Amino acid sequence: MDRPAELSEDEIVDLSALPWIVWVELQRDVVSFEYRDGIEDALSDAYPEFAARWKDVQSIGPNVTFERAFFTLSPGELAELVERQSSAEGRRGESTVAPVALGELFAHHLLRVPSEEQAIEVAKALQGLEHIFARVQVQAPLPPQPAGSQHYLDGVDLVNDTAGINVRSVWTSAGGKGENVMIGVIEQCWALAHRDLPAAIAPRRYPQVQPANDLNMQRAIVHAMADAGILAAVHNNVDFDGIVAGAAIRLTSSIRTKNGVKLYDVADAIASLAQQLPAGAVLLVEEQAETLVQGRLQLAPAEQIAAVHTAIRAATNINIAVIEPAGNGGIDIDGVLSAVDSGAIMIGACADDGQHPSRLAGVLPSNFGARVDCYALGEFVETLALNNGTRRDYGGTSAAAAIIAGAAASVLSIAAANGRTVTPEELRNWFRDDSQGVASANPGVDRIGVMPDVGRLVANL
Repeated sequence: MDRPAELSEDEIVDLSALPWIVWVELQRDVVSFEYRDGIEDALSDAYPEFAARWKDVQSIGPNVTFERAFFTLSPGELAELVERQSSAEGRRGESTVAPVALGELFAHHLLRVPSEEQAIEVAKALQGLEHIFARVQVQAPLPPQPAGSQHYLDGVDLVNDTAGINVRSVWTSAGGKGENVMIGVIEQCWALAHRDLPAAIAPRRYPQVQPANDLNMQRAIVHAMADAGILAAVHNNVDFDGIVAGAAIRLTSSIRTKNGVKLYDVADAIASLAQQLPAGAVLLVEEQAETLVQGRLQLAPAEQIAAVHTAIRAATNINIAVIEPAGNGGIDIDGVLSAVDSGAIMIGACADDGQHPSRLAGVLPSNFGARVDCYALGEFVETLALNNGTRRDYGGTSAAAAIIAGAAASVLSIAAANGRTVTPEELRNWFRDDSQGVASANPGVDRIGVMPDVGRLVANL
């Protein structure tokens, strides 16, 4: 069997053909099997009640099989990722993020299913076996991506009635443009050739997607270009300025390949990218989850999928600051997410109503709740577009998360330049602190946290 790997640059992906996923998390006392694909035979031998249900699954989809959710890294490499948690510098005993045990990673499996109807039926067949499965979830192949001013670089401007993260003021500081930080970014696919981006950022389209005019593909690569522009646009008086133009950017696709089969697996992307990033890095997860909740599809944070939550915890515990969009579903996420802290910095989005920002509603409504830590501008965001172009209409929690990822990288880079190590928990607490940022217009109603003020935060380092 071929070793799972990242998609090669010349591989072809048809986004319309990606499968639905049924995510399965085994109970911890069940995780005694080797972490491998095809554990249904072992489960059938150990649990006769599962064997009867598995016959129902096979009648729905005869080719359905259990597969490792984390498959790019070998079991040994996953063990190394877990081991890095115990040696991470600066981890404090009062951390709210529980360490990830190897058995937790090994508990996560997935089943690829061709259609929504079959995915629902497979999930139903596996439900009711709580002594075997801690969780069974259904996820759509790809969530929709959002379809601009650079006021988001500035602070509160009473004259122009704008509010941003006040990062422009620190660019002259040592490390102020992100020179001491690496940013990992998870996107679906991209084509980042642009006159205002560094040539080394991603010289080729990745992965190759067919057909060329596919609407999903166009949205995905436009989305990636917008995020790259917010973070990395060169300061050269051409087009726009990236928040941290000096940072090293590493991209990884959430579309994975396994033995020639393509699937959407954000959890695997996070784990494999985290293992490559150094402590002190930022990991921007530009994904949301479109999952079935009480019989209908909802847009929620990516960590609603249990395997993604586990992967984020592992990344946080090796001192990688994970930035996660709250999602564009307009829902209260407090009742949707696990009560266990993933450690991610959760980002909401505000409307472009200046010094009195309110939660973004309308076409791309921001999710909200006590779990949302902070927010940034989520509409009319100016950034780069394809074909050496620019745009002024980027939005949603994706745009806001890219802005906050830039803020995080700037703060961490300046801290590093001053010999200071900042843990993900410290950074999140700073970004939550309303004394070091801008409150929304009606915090009790908006429930999207605080817009960080980078200049104020850096002054207090």
